[in-house]
Amino acid sequence: MDWKSLGTFEEFDQTEFTTDFENSGLGPIGFIYTPNNCLSGNSPNCKLHLAFHGCSQSREYINTDYAQNTGYLEWAAANDLIILFPQTVSN
Repeated sequence: MDWKSLGTFEEFDQTEFTTDFENSGLGPIGFIYTPNNCLSGNSPNCKLHLAFHGCSQSREYINTDYAQNTGYLEWAAANDLIILFPQTVSN
């Protein structure tokens, strides 16, 4: 299954979620994957799943590798799940 043809993977702005980036550890950019069934409204059962990365697996260290290569996106496309990948930065 090719997740690229079954949904969209995009960056989103995380700056609205904190006013203290220096101390929060939250990065300015996160990732979100939305299956086509959820985008089009064809699935009334779309749910949101948060995928938290481990140490050194953030955008800062490995860009999109964790989000795109762990199998989450294929799983999301097959199960109508929107996957949110919040991203952190080193302080």
